[in-house]
Amino acid sequence: MMKNPMRSFDPSIVQEPLIYRLNEATNHYGETIKLLVNEKLGDGIMSAIDVYVTVEVVKGVHGEDRVIIQYNGKFLPHVEQLQKNNTAKFSD
Repeated sequence: MMKNPMRSFDPSIVQEPLIYRLNEATNHYGETIKLLVNEKLGDGIMSAIDVYVTVEVVKGVHGEDRVIIQYNGKFLPHVEQLQKNNTAKFSD
């Protein structure tokens, strides 16, 4: 946690088993999560700039450890910008 966050893609990191499984879960459930977010909040995205991540451990019904990973990010709705509302001035 003392290092700066990695802002680029390193192909070797995907080979680490936990990161591989997190990517797999996102690839598998990502579209469904997107549809649920859009159903609840409208068309938009979750910001990853000011996101809080929490990790918790709970016991499953069979006594096994289970992991809860929660992303708490600001929702940014998509807005249509029409030309008539554009106040930018162009100089010659």
